[in-house]
Amino acid sequence: MARKEQPDALDVRILELLARGYDDARVGYRVGLSHRSVQRRVQWLMTYLGANGRVALGAKAHAVGLLTVCLGPEVKASRAAGRMAESAASRSSTRTSRRAACGPTA
Repeated sequence: MARKEQPDALDVRILELLARGYDDARVGYRVGLSHRSVQRRVQWLMTYLGANGRVALGAKAHAVGLLTVCLGPEVKASRAAGRMAESAASRSSTRTSRRAACGPTA
């Protein structure tokens, strides 16, 4: 990867997918890169942000405004599948509070 001075839109997309729990191969498939290219970009991002691991990378990316993603539909669906049934009122208030914290959903 050529030297660059700051993260670009592709780096932000990679961060978003990693935050949603995708592995490097799946991220690569989604953005059109090999898993090795994704690993190189993640390593560059870790160096750029001074993160010593992927969890720290997510936290630092969020702190500087690169990562503003909330739980995506894939994560919400997998969590919902594992939960026991809740009351309708509880589910409604949970959805409302997530929307308020994360902003409007598309």
